[in-house]
Amino acid sequence: MATFKVVPDKRYKRKDNTNRYCLRTMVEGKVTYLPLDFQLTPQEHKIIFNKKSMGKESIDVREQINDLETKAKRIYSSMKRFDLDRFKQLFYNLGGEYINVADDPMVPKTLAVKDLFKYYLDNSQIKRATKVHMAVTQRMLNYFQPGLFVDEIDAKFLKRFEQYHTDQGKGMSTVSSYMRDTRTVINYFSKVKPIIPKDYQYPFGRVGYSIKSVRKKKNVMSEMEISSLIEMDHFPNPKQQYALNIWLTLYYGCGINPVDLLRLKWENVESNHIHLIRKKTETTRKSNLQELVLPLTDELKEYLNMVGDPTSPFVLGKLKEDYTETSLMNLKNRFGWEINRQLNKISKSLNLSVPLRLCTARDCYASTLKRQGVPREFIGDMLGHNDPRTTSHYLDSLSIEETFNVNNKLVKKKKKEVDVGLEVVI
Repeated sequence: MATFKVVPDKRYKRKDNTNRYCLRTMVEGKVTYLPLDFQLTPQEHKIIFNKKSMGKESIDVREQINDLETKAKRIYSSMKRFDLDRFKQLFYNLGGEYINVADDPMVPKTLAVKDLFKYYLDNSQIKRATKVHMAVTQRMLNYFQPGLFVDEIDAKFLKRFEQYHTDQGKGMSTVSSYMRDTRTVINYFSKVKPIIPKDYQYPFGRVGYSIKSVRKKKNVMSEMEISSLIEMDHFPNPKQQYALNIWLTLYYGCGINPVDLLRLKWENVESNHIHLIRKKTETTRKSNLQELVLPLTDELKEYLNMVGDPTSPFVLGKLKEDYTETSLMNLKNRFGWEINRQLNKISKSLNLSVPLRLCTARDCYASTLKRQGVPREFIGDMLGHNDPRTTSHYLDSLSIEETFNVNNKLVKKKKKEVDVGLEVVI
């Protein structure tokens, strides 16, 4: 409940017997008086408002007061969240305005972060995994500051948010992903559904908070370690053998993602190649879908026969024809967890320098080609990258192994020769 009325402020009476007038605001039971730039004597007030004088000056005063009250009501109704300081700025014409989106009644009526995230997630065509991540971001923001409103997010808030999570032990790449989600929602409600005030100080960019770009140093397996996996022929149980065969299928299959192997059908396997469209690019390349062609080498053919199910239309036999996006993602998570659990045991038994995971098959594929001097653009094509910068994430960073090779070129201290003389026996 909110009311706005212009009233004489009888607490202040001037020497000329006039009263200062104020706008009395009562919002949620809290009363505030905002001073106005005109005054009347009690006698003038009585003539203008009680006797409803029809004189031009009296009518002008009543219209002026009515306009002020109407202005206050309009400002209040346009605000997504009532803030007295913000209300004063708008009422006194100190700059800025609120924008309403009249064509969409479902647009949030407040600037509460949880409402903005919910609307965005419900109305945006984004991947399920992205929705899950953004829902986590929304929870992190509201856990950090319960009841958070978007106009409370400024550069200082973001720096405090970053500091809090890094102090909790989270990596900068994780924190940066929260920041990118937050920026996405702010951009959406600033440009696509513009309900954020025009004068809202955008918190990102050079003059605000800069999202950190983190690229970890890659520690990839050596060729000898990859060879030890290929040559491994004794397993404590069939589960470990199946898990390693899956990893090697990905490795020889140009480092494709596990979800693409799950979706792969026998009809995509030709006599000398496999053709498929990566799941990751279905939403990112809507107008330029690129088919990935994998050479069906003898090694890849061997491992496909080991892990394949000839009774199913799908190579691995884990999916049904009428699968949904949700069922696919659930299967991917369960499948990945079980395979990685077995790979971890193999990793420990071989004492590998890098933990063996499904995701490392792609890294090992790219790094093997790099060691063999394959041009970067060829590696990018085989990985299914449309942008050379994406390939750079795999190849630009020197591996730990390579850093030693580089520094071995430095000038070193000469080793002193040990003079081993003949022992003389007298």
